[in-house]
Amino acid sequence: MDRTGYVEAMSPGEKRRELERALLNRKAAARRPMIARRADDAVPAPLALAQRRLWLHETIEGAGALYNMPCALRLRGALEVEALRRALDLLIERHHVLRSSVEQREGKPVLVCRPAASIALPVIRLADPADAPRLMREEADQAFDLASAPLLRARLLQLADDDHILLLTLHHIVSDGWSLGVLTTEVSAAYEAYCRGAHPQLAALPIQYADYSEWQQHWLDDSRIARQLDFWEAQLRDAPPLLPLPLERVRPPRQRYEGGVHRFMLDAPLAARVRELARRHGATPYMLLLAAFNVLLSRHCGVDDIVVGSPVANRNPRETEPLIGFFVNTLVMRNRVAGEMRFLDFLQQVKQSTLAAFANQDVPFDLVVERLRPGRSTSHSPLFQVEFVLQQPLPRRFRLGELEAQALAGESSFTKFDLTLSLEDGGQDMPGLLEFNRHLFTDDFSARMAGHLLTLLREIVEDPARAIDRLGMLSPQETERLLGWSGRERAAPVEAGMLARFAASVARHPHALAVRHRDEALSYQELAQRANQLAHALGAAGVRQGERVALYLERGIDYVAAMLAVFKLGAAFVPFNPEQSASRNAGMLARARVALVLADARHAPAAAAVAGGTPVFTLCRETLAGLSGDWQDPAFDGEAPAYLLYTSGSTGEPKAAVVAHRGMINHLQAKIDDLALCETDVVAQIAVQTFDVSVWQCLVALLTGGRTEVMTGTDAWDPVPLLAGLGAREVTVVETVPSHLEILLDAAQRHAAASRLGALRWMISNGEPLAGALARRWFAVFPGTCLMNAYGPTECSDDVTHLCLDGPPEWPMPYLPIGRPIVNAELYVLDAQMRLAPIGVVGEIHIGGCCVGPGYFMDPARTEAAFVASPFSTQRDARLYRSGDLGRFREDGSLELLGRADFQLKIRGCRIEAGEVEAVLCQHPAVEQCLVTGSPDWSGALGVAAYVVSRQRPAPGAEALRQFCVERLPDFMVPSGVCVLDELPLLANGKVDRASLPPLSSFELGAAQPYVAPRDAREHRLSQLWQTVLGVAKVGIDDNFFQLGGHSLMAVDLVNQCREVLGDQLSLNQLFASPTIRSLAQASSVEASV
Repeated sequence: MDRTGYVEAMSPGEKRRELERALLNRKAAARRPMIARRADDAVPAPLALAQRRLWLHETIEGAGALYNMPCALRLRGALEVEALRRALDLLIERHHVLRSSVEQREGKPVLVCRPAASIALPVIRLADPADAPRLMREEADQAFDLASAPLLRARLLQLADDDHILLLTLHHIVSDGWSLGVLTTEVSAAYEAYCRGAHPQLAALPIQYADYSEWQQHWLDDSRIARQLDFWEAQLRDAPPLLPLPLERVRPPRQRYEGGVHRFMLDAPLAARVRELARRHGATPYMLLLAAFNVLLSRHCGVDDIVVGSPVANRNPRETEPLIGFFVNTLVMRNRVAGEMRFLDFLQQVKQSTLAAFANQDVPFDLVVERLRPGRSTSHSPLFQVEFVLQQPLPRRFRLGELEAQALAGESSFTKFDLTLSLEDGGQDMPGLLEFNRHLFTDDFSARMAGHLLTLLREIVEDPARAIDRLGMLSPQETERLLGWSGRERAAPVEAGMLARFAASVARHPHALAVRHRDEALSYQELAQRANQLAHALGAAGVRQGERVALYLERGIDYVAAMLAVFKLGAAFVPFNPEQSASRNAGMLARARVALVLADARHAPAAAAVAGGTPVFTLCRETLAGLSGDWQDPAFDGEAPAYLLYTSGSTGEPKAAVVAHRGMINHLQAKIDDLALCETDVVAQIAVQTFDVSVWQCLVALLTGGRTEVMTGTDAWDPVPLLAGLGAREVTVVETVPSHLEILLDAAQRHAAASRLGALRWMISNGEPLAGALARRWFAVFPGTCLMNAYGPTECSDDVTHLCLDGPPEWPMPYLPIGRPIVNAELYVLDAQMRLAPIGVVGEIHIGGCCVGPGYFMDPARTEAAFVASPFSTQRDARLYRSGDLGRFREDGSLELLGRADFQLKIRGCRIEAGEVEAVLCQHPAVEQCLVTGSPDWSGALGVAAYVVSRQRPAPGAEALRQFCVERLPDFMVPSGVCVLDELPLLANGKVDRASLPPLSSFELGAAQPYVAPRDAREHRLSQLWQTVLGVAKVGIDDNFFQLGGHSLMAVDLVNQCREVLGDQLSLNQLFASPTIRSLAQASSVEASV
């Protein structure tokens, strides 16, 4: 936003206050020395603060093209090359900064002006004009050496005798966007004069850039700068250090700058409405577009505190206006997006924050960073990672003497930030481009985000008084894709229930084995007979249709028969684990209001103790043998409850989720379809009966003529006996959780079990996110066995998505997607307002379809909270289950699970995906298992805690594991401490028992620790140097240089002192990567002699 727009946006009262402020500033300026010419241009000048930042970047990262500023002009007509060369020479002679280099003198960078010399202007004749874009990119991507002047290159591409492209490339350290306008104006005037044989009549420059950079050093002491710094400190206090953008790739530990660009357009009608809406409400297009961009980012990031950077010309001293040089400053714009707020009200908020920012624009961005001392990271820029730019474009077409000149849009291969939105407001329409970091995002993402902005702007201009939460941003095409991926079109009737389909299996395979447990087995005919006999017994004991029966039995043949017997009575079963806490079982029994407790002889006394007066029926095979083996199954009622299963509740009280027959049989059929199950399959039943997957493990084989192989005790969980049992019993399908799968693979490799599992066709992973590295390891050990990643909550009849893999997956994120919805299941990723989240954007997974159960038994409040009306169905009573799981749809339509909403980590303002840290730790050759979570450290602050199980003895040290992460993760994601355990504590269902993990405060090592003294003379000298540079009284070997207040310029000072005092060839790069004395001592390239 330029100065004119800044004033036009003010109300009359604001203009009056601004006039008063301007008068005060004019008085202050009168007392402030004007920019004066230096006595001797040959004397090196200090770098301006913004120049220091660029020099530091190139010193740390090495010379690159990130800060190149390419300018390409298409010149049509009879070009006089020598006149053009002379015009460029004059430009370099006039603007000393273009013929200056950056050198270090006495440990500090300075600007050294070189004598004027003629610029090289090679002319390259192109055989094929189509090569021009490639040559333009190559030129733009060629790095400068800041120590070698001039920092301007020129090249001429000849497409034809009367058609050329002039390529001018400047380094940003000597130029900015304003400067390009000065450049084209002066080159045009000089070229025209030289073509006429005249000397160009250009106005003398009042000062040179070096005069400005030297003046800036003194002006920074001005009281106005101090007041403005106070403003920025208050404005940005507690601002989030990292905007949690929906990354499509893992953020690298060191920021990388390869970029891409998506171009788009606000067409003339939309641009006109944007301008008119802004004018009507006393704002500028800049303010309205910034407000819309804030809303867009809030939606994509799922946060309301939005911080973006925005450049300003910073040419307030009039003497700087005709200069070429790096003057541009960056303002940090912070706004809070409240969803319930009307957009018009939010626009006024953005207007006020923008006016306040522009009123305090004189303080250099680098001073703001030094004052705030944000946590520094090598993985992202400080204070903001997204930039917003609205600028007046350079003329696209103009005359250059007799030539017709046209500015060409070049595309740099680099980007400075995660995202940059740039718009031009100069014509009827508004061209825009979205730059993105290719290490974080894809071309598809940038195209979608630009589309979201256009849709959002159309919604805003149509109804600006609408609440922000009600503004849409999805196009009809993206909405259609998301609804298509939801699975709602994959509907199939569920007509036959469990009993009818089991009866069909009995008729087809009467003598085939149906179920086996250890040395006992029943055929289909025998199992049907035992289930019928048990149904007679339970009916005689008083069980009626619609009631509930508690199963207090050990898993085995009788347990499977009991499930079928309860179904035959039209009742629902409630499974209990007899080995579980008696008090817990008693409470759950009371809440389930069962009609009867069915127990085996072994557990009958325990069942009676917890039954609380409810009748207990003890299963006796001898008694059953005298009962009829015939039974008339009830008609299929898909809505009738099949079973109740208790799940953990946030209040500590378990919830009884009800699963209906239609949902249960639909899930069983999905397993049959996707696993291609048939009569030759053997399904291992290893899950505890209170775990939802136990249901399908017991029943699915009975629908195909296959066999259920019940495995209990150590045979179900101890990896060696389990693998032996799977092989001996020729199991073809087995399921476990990832944490247990890791242990199984270790055992398989140690005991050569892979060769004994020749019958195994499918391994199913469920219950936890499946790491891509673990899946690849599976295929390395069992290359012929397919892998399924399944997902689903108990409330929705178990699994609702399947991902089927027949080989090692290639996936850019740490954890694999969970696939696509099974038939008759619908999955939607929704935001807090129950709107579809855009592709790639995180939201809560909601589940619909016939798999959704009736709710929680006798718990209407929690049922109402978790089961909500579906906005996507035409059926009046259609509901969605709010899973509490975070996820997002990827570009290919696969669904990515990102963990529980209540497991999300937010450490020092940064949102951290624990899975990314876990995936890195699992790359360590000694790490067998790991889990990452948040935990209070020794000071009480929340830190990242990593729990590791080692496959090596002795286990690697905690600090060695942490250093492994330092080398591979952004520093804000590095664990504060690592705890090495013998094993991760597990719950009965195989998931990790997080409540049993030791707190971070008990760890031996961590990033945030009490003072640790230097251990040797060299560390003592380093500590003294740090104390001198930082101005602190004491520095321990684990204290972080930047957390102690160090910044980039201090880092330069420290590196120079280390070289002079210790003779240590320490680099800035090393200091940024290893900011403690302990880590620096290990990383230093040369041992000091002390």
